[in-house]
Amino acid sequence: MPTDIDLVYLWVDSTDPIWQAKKIEALKTMGGYTPAPSAARFRNYDELKYSLRSVAKYAPFIRHIYIITDEQRPTWLNSEARDLFVVDHKDIFPDSSCLPCFSSNAIDTVLHRICGLSELFLYANDDMFFLNNASAEDFLLSNGQMRVGFKSTLAHIPRDSEHDPFSEQFANTCRLMEVELGKFFRPRINLRQWLRRPFQKNVYLWNYLNHQIQIVSKSIAYEIHDRFPQEVCAAMHERFRSRESINVAALLLYYAIYRGAAVPTWRKNWLMISKISKKDPGRLLRKSRDLLNTPPSRRQKLLCLNDCEYNEHFDWGSHVTHLMESLFPEPSRFEKTSATNRDVHPQEAIMRG
Repeated sequence: MPTDIDLVYLWVDSTDPIWQAKKIEALKTMGGYTPAPSAARFRNYDELKYSLRSVAKYAPFIRHIYIITDEQRPTWLNSEARDLFVVDHKDIFPDSSCLPCFSSNAIDTVLHRICGLSELFLYANDDMFFLNNASAEDFLLSNGQMRVGFKSTLAHIPRDSEHDPFSEQFANTCRLMEVELGKFFRPRINLRQWLRRPFQKNVYLWNYLNHQIQIVSKSIAYEIHDRFPQEVCAAMHERFRSRESINVAALLLYYAIYRGAAVPTWRKNWLMISKISKKDPGRLLRKSRDLLNTPPSRRQKLLCLNDCEYNEHFDWGSHVTHLMESLFPEPSRFEKTSATNRDVHPQEAIMRG
């Protein structure tokens, strides 16, 4: 079993005025195209700081950590921390015309180009955490095959035309795989969703991936560039999420299954805390309370605190900050410690600016 496993994060500080100016200029070049509302994709509540705390506490097997940014750096980050590297977009995109980039889907096409990255690496958003003692065996079988976490929910396009383009991208990936690779995947069907199928738009017999830390292969990344050059190149050049593009993260993991390098799993080893439910508005608070009351040894391995557009009328920032501070109160070696090293531009000053 491989012993060198790195961890790659995507991170952005949307309060940075320089980044905001770049985004405004990029929108002007879109020819009238208006991306779907996606403020939640860029909001920053210092989740990365707490995610790194979870790594330090529960995932000592990780070799190197890479943080992918657009000429930014967290103000609290300890630049002297060993085995931690900040990588700029321009260092991994082969074509400067792709920049600036505001689509994680485009960044997914070039992660394998990080200098020194391990063959197998973990890929995470900054809102993903380790909740319990983890090891390489949580992501790999004894024979070296990767474990890919799936939901039992089938891919489909929501009836709401204003939703995020993610669903269309996933559907485009499903169609591409069916045409080029055939039906190599046996889906797991959620009976409740299946009974609602006549009322859903464009349901595909492919399962959604868990929104969790997943393991990725560099070799597979190179293969999909060779096998699907047109589709991958189009995704690489999207400035914002596009409904015409494919979902690169999904293709990476599905293609690994196709090549026999990975197996699908439906293990309940992860927890998602996300939007307020219209039918049960107290569900989010109950899930959070139950998590805090559960001893660490009995918790799931992974956690995602997923901000989304449905949280616009809820103080998600205060809720998630309290939850993270309760779960991961101890600073890690990845943070500045001395008063002289602390940032002179606190977050609230940046917000005012």
